[in-house]
Amino acid sequence: MAAVLKEQDDLLVPTLAVPTTPLVKVIGLHVGENEKHKVFWETLQKRVEQGETVVRYERCTPDTINFPPRKDKPQRQLGITEEDYIPPGIMKLNWPTKHALKIPAVLVVFIQLEWEAEDWEDKEQECAQLFESLRSARNNRSTRFVAILEQSKPQTSVPEETITRRAHTFRTACDLRHRSSLFTLDMPQGQIPTAVEKLDAIFFDLAQQHYSDEIKRVEAHMDIANQATEHMLFVRYLFKVGFFSELKGAHRDAISRYHRALEFLAKVGFTSARAREIKTVAGVLVARMCRCLFQTSAPLEAIAQFSAHVRANRLRLAPGEHPAVHAAWIAQQYATFASLFKDAVDGGLGAIMLQHPGLYFKFAAEFAVRRMTEAKKTQSHTPAPGPVAAETHTYIGQVVYTCEAASNAQQLQLIKWHEQQYPHASVVLQLLNAARTIFETYCVTKQPAVVNGQIVAREKKLTRMLTILDLQRAKFLVLQRNFADATTLARAAARAFRAGRWWSLLRDALLLHKQCAWALGATGAFCTTCIELCAPQIPLSAEDKTLAQSGIDDVVQGTHMDDSLSEDFPVAFGSAASDATTSSQDGGGGDRDQTDGGPQIDMASITPAVECKVLLYEPDPETDNRVRVCIAFRSSLPLPLRITNIAPALHIAVDGDGADDDGSTKPGTSDAPDLSISLSSTTALIPNSTKVVELWLATPPRLPSTAAVVCTHVRAAIVGTHPIALCWSTPDASMTTTTTTTTMPPPAQLTTTPWSALPSIPKTAFVPQRTGVRITHAHTPPAFVGERYRIAVTVANTKSSPTTDATFRVEAGGADGSPTTVDLLQVAVDGKTHTSSSDRLSAPLPDIQANASQTVMVDVLVNAVGHLAITTRLEYTFMGVECVAQHSLSLPIVTPLHTTFQLLDTQGESLDHEMSLPAGQDMCVGVQIETTQPERLVLVDAWLQLPWAAAVAKPLRLSACHEEIGAGERVSDLVRITLPPLVPGADPTTTALGTFHIKWRRATSTCDDGDGSSCVETTSTLPMVDIHPSTLDCRLHSPT
Repeated sequence: MAAVLKEQDDLLVPTLAVPTTPLVKVIGLHVGENEKHKVFWETLQKRVEQGETVVRYERCTPDTINFPPRKDKPQRQLGITEEDYIPPGIMKLNWPTKHALKIPAVLVVFIQLEWEAEDWEDKEQECAQLFESLRSARNNRSTRFVAILEQSKPQTSVPEETITRRAHTFRTACDLRHRSSLFTLDMPQGQIPTAVEKLDAIFFDLAQQHYSDEIKRVEAHMDIANQATEHMLFVRYLFKVGFFSELKGAHRDAISRYHRALEFLAKVGFTSARAREIKTVAGVLVARMCRCLFQTSAPLEAIAQFSAHVRANRLRLAPGEHPAVHAAWIAQQYATFASLFKDAVDGGLGAIMLQHPGLYFKFAAEFAVRRMTEAKKTQSHTPAPGPVAAETHTYIGQVVYTCEAASNAQQLQLIKWHEQQYPHASVVLQLLNAARTIFETYCVTKQPAVVNGQIVAREKKLTRMLTILDLQRAKFLVLQRNFADATTLARAAARAFRAGRWWSLLRDALLLHKQCAWALGATGAFCTTCIELCAPQIPLSAEDKTLAQSGIDDVVQGTHMDDSLSEDFPVAFGSAASDATTSSQDGGGGDRDQTDGGPQIDMASITPAVECKVLLYEPDPETDNRVRVCIAFRSSLPLPLRITNIAPALHIAVDGDGADDDGSTKPGTSDAPDLSISLSSTTALIPNSTKVVELWLATPPRLPSTAAVVCTHVRAAIVGTHPIALCWSTPDASMTTTTTTTTMPPPAQLTTTPWSALPSIPKTAFVPQRTGVRITHAHTPPAFVGERYRIAVTVANTKSSPTTDATFRVEAGGADGSPTTVDLLQVAVDGKTHTSSSDRLSAPLPDIQANASQTVMVDVLVNAVGHLAITTRLEYTFMGVECVAQHSLSLPIVTPLHTTFQLLDTQGESLDHEMSLPAGQDMCVGVQIETTQPERLVLVDAWLQLPWAAAVAKPLRLSACHEEIGAGERVSDLVRITLPPLVPGADPTTTALGTFHIKWRRATSTCDDGDGSSCVETTSTLPMVDIHPSTLDCRLHSPT
């Protein structure tokens, strides 16, 4: 039987714990004195532990062997009335225990007697007397006797005639008529395990024969019984036959007998006097039938049989039967079946998520709760019963009273008294713990997941049912006054239900948590739970929400909390022991941050009844040094709430490299200033309306343009003698400098704007420009290699005062490790041009008047493909304060043209790079040009430059000039050249055949030959050649 149910015996049906395996008792084994006996016994026990045998072995002595006497039954005679055979009960409670634990099927006697012993006759006579005494103690039971003669030497050394003669006389003297009743143990100690295996099989066969004889004896009584009238006798007989069949190992025969017993039991009259006995016997029969079905690997049949049994008796109450007694019986049925199911699963039987033992433990707990509820309905101050106290049961399911004339009222008084004394909470908690343990194994589903590029099934626990069981366990821990453990379970359940948005379940968890917090004196947990109970998502009545807010007011004002809890939990609020218990609890369950003025409630960890949103507005022209901070509150509490000390926590986050051009340090994220503002006046929050509190923030001077104002949290306090601190924090505590793009309504419209339309507390607000100076870039990416790229930078002043002492700085270079470098940097400001060949340039900027702007033209020339990072920075003075504005831009640098070459002979055939050509040989170079960008380009000029060719005095120009090409278009041309002769004696050289030059411009611009600002020239290298003076020939190489 499963070890999960040990504390209460009435959780399982009677006789279920009785083992159903054959019992063999052994006499004469001296384990402590004889080494061979010790090996023999240890081998037997090892086979039992490893499941190699179904036989149970016990050691005993002739003095301790005790067989219960057999009861003589009167013989039927003609004329005897039927009433003489009606038994006082159906099944005796001790009958299964007697046959399974007290009456052995086989009795084995070890005797040290040699075949060639000189005193054989004397010892034979002693053995005969021993078996005679054992046969007398057997009390007419059919237990089989087996004698084992120990020999000191092998049997082969003794004449066979002597063994045969003395074995016959020994059998006759000891009355061992059965052919398998005498054995010898003559092998050495090392061969005993083999002998034990053979003897174990023989003992099992003898046990089966014993139980078969018992079945025949019971069936003989059934043959003379009347099936039409003696239903109770047939139930008893069939139960005995089924039980003996179980001991025999014939489980299918046992199932058949138990099923017939149930059919006869249904014919017994279901009266108030017999109701309890009939239902108890039915539970025993079904439990034994289900055990046999599980042992024969038929779990579906067992489940169907049990379901039919519960369905037939779930509403079957006898007249006058107490509902608590019936609920206890149903709970007993479920607990018994769950234990049998668990034993089968532990033995290797499979179970699934929809059918496992935990479900039936859960059902048993539900009916145990119903029993407790029914018991409380009739609970009264019943005195302990005196003369009608129940005695020990004789028959299964019967209650015998000391006073035979006990009335129904006295019996009902006894039931009420028993239910008052019964530990209901302990029993329910025991069943829930068993269910929770099993549910954790089977509440798992498999979902597909991609792991290392392969789709696999990953297990995922279904936590909802587990959390519901935890909440139920917490309720009964409260009844046991274990508030600390109940608080832990209730807090975890509330956290899971809150995350899953299961509001009804969250309500139950919060109500339980509220009770535990009051009992433990945890002010923070109590107030946190009360506030969450008032949230609009929690389905709670208006009266209960008002009661919850009254509890908060009681804590704030220092008065007693609501009296609805004092009857069940009379623990003083704020006791030292409870404070120690809750000091280590986390958010949402205890005092998260205990301050001098009282506990702090983190509203972000619960479903708040008071919500808060913060909106940050950029400074307007009339208040250049201040930022408007609007804090909107909305209360779902049933009564008005007064709060004070409203303080938003603002932080200036800076995303910079830490140094300016002049070497001064910029404020970084780690040392950015924190801004604190507060409003000490009292604000009243009206239920279901928006209240806006407006504050002004003064920003510090010289604030970098990479800074962002971040609101991390908002604090407030409930007004009272013992104020409670409230804290609304951002869901994500990390800080970034991403500008908020949410459109915020004007401050004057916040009270009329729907609450859902207001943005939540932002992680980052705007990038504050204290003086209103903004830098914007106008560009047309991408930029081309070799092209002078122009960017229009606009510096705008949107404030009412001009800027002074402004310096415009430009920095350009490769972005993210790009090899791009700058050949030219030029800035045109107010008609003046400033040029630099490095990657940095500074230029003074005239004063920018109020509400005016200044345009700065920046030209950049780059020489490699990659990404170009351009940073423009304005340092200026505004109203006597030094300020900085900055903007960054990243541009891709690409090559617009792609050129390919091909070497040909004069016939137009392609030349192999290993082919030798004599000096002076004519050859051709094929050129193909195509664009890589969608923008159309114009080829201004293209030519081949062959500096080593003596026959060529000037560049060879291509005919494809002044043509316009677009995306995917190609231009091709062919140029004929002559390989040059070399001076004899010169060293072999490898040199480029020449260079190819292209001059191009965008189709939207015109070429200016004066400064070349619109035309771009690019160069490509022709293929390499080897020149050998000894042979005056050339060897071609692949193009580079």
